[in-house]
Amino acid sequence: MRTFLLFLITVCVSAQAQESNEFRGRRFIGFEQFGKFNPEIREGATNLVSPLVDPGFKFDQLIVSWNLRGAPTNRITIEARAISPDRVTEWYTLAKWSLEPAQEQDRSSVKEQKDDNGSVETDILKLKAPANAAQIRIRLENGTRAAGLRFLGLSFCDSKVDAAPLPPNKSAWGKALVVKERSQGNYPEGVSSWCSPTSMSMLMSFWATNLNRPKLDYDVPEVARGVNDPGWGGTGNWPFNTAFAGSHTGIRAYVTRFSDVSELEDWIAAGIPVAISVSNGYLKGLPEPANGHLVVCIGFDENGNIIVNDPGRSAVRQTYLRENLVKAWAESKNTVYIVHPENRLLPKDRFDHWFN
Repeated sequence: MRTFLLFLITVCVSAQAQESNEFRGRRFIGFEQFGKFNPEIREGATNLVSPLVDPGFKFDQLIVSWNLRGAPTNRITIEARAISPDRVTEWYTLAKWSLEPAQEQDRSSVKEQKDDNGSVETDILKLKAPANAAQIRIRLENGTRAAGLRFLGLSFCDSKVDAAPLPPNKSAWGKALVVKERSQGNYPEGVSSWCSPTSMSMLMSFWATNLNRPKLDYDVPEVARGVNDPGWGGTGNWPFNTAFAGSHTGIRAYVTRFSDVSELEDWIAAGIPVAISVSNGYLKGLPEPANGHLVVCIGFDENGNIIVNDPGRSAVRQTYLRENLVKAWAESKNTVYIVHPENRLLPKDRFDHWFN
C-alpha cells in the first residue's frame, strides 16, 4: 500500500489549481463535495479517505478545518498523514468532534502524538521534514452521515518561507466595519483565556445583524462551551472555533493562513471582518511576545494601521501600528478565522489562501 501511495504522489489531486505556482508559502484547499473520497467500513464505522492532496509546494505544517451539521451527538474523527516520495507517515489524529459531546472524549484534541516524522500540537500537524502531499481520513461515528459533512479545508504552510511585503490595498484605509464590542474581562471564568470564543462571538454577532438571523448572536459563555477542547484544556483550539460557527446552516467557517496585511485589507474592503491570531505583546509594541491572542480585524485607519475589536481590553476598539501587527501576526504564521455566509461574494483570492 505504501509503495502504491508513493507512486501516486506524481498524480495526486490538487483542488482549485491555478496557472501560477506562486502561493507565497501558504495554500488553502477546500472541499464541498466528497465523491472522490473513498468510503471504507472499519469497526462498524464509515471512513471517508481523501485522494492525495498536493498543495503545489513542499509543506511542513497542516491545519484541517471542517463544517459538520446534523444531530448534536453525531461525531467525527479527523486524521491526516503526510506523503513524500521516500516516506508515508502514520495517521495522526487531529480532532475528535461532536457538537454536544456526551462524554469528554467525544470532542477533544489528542495529546502525546509525536514520532520520528512529526507531531501534533493541538490543532497543527508539524512535520520534521517537508512533505509533498497529504491524505485525510474522516471517521463518521454515532450515526453521522456523509451528507452532514458540509465542508473540509486544508491549510498548508511552508513555515520557512518569509514572503516579501505586498502593496497595500488602500481601498480599506479609513474604513471600519460595525462589529459589536465584547470583552472577555466581563466574564470572570474567562478573563484570562476566552479571547478566541469572544472573538468568535463578535464575528457571529456581525452576521446575526447583517443576515437578520438573531439566533446567530451567541453570548460569549455559550461560544466558550461550544468550542471547549478538554484535550488542550481551554477554548483556543482554532478549528474547534470555526467548526462551531460552521455548524450553522448557511455559514462557512474555517482556519487558514494569509501571507500579508494586504489580504486582510481585501476582506475589509469587501465588508467582512476577520479574526486573527497574534502575539499579544508584539501587537502592543512590547519587546516580548507574551501570550497568543485572538482579535477581530474590523478596519484600517487613514494611515494603514489596523483597527480591531480586542477582547482582552476593557476599551475593546483599539488601533495598533501596522508594523506591530506584522510582527505579532507572524508568530502564528498569519493565522485567521474566516466566517461568512456560504453565498457571500468574497474578495479575489490572489494566491489560493482561501476558498472562493
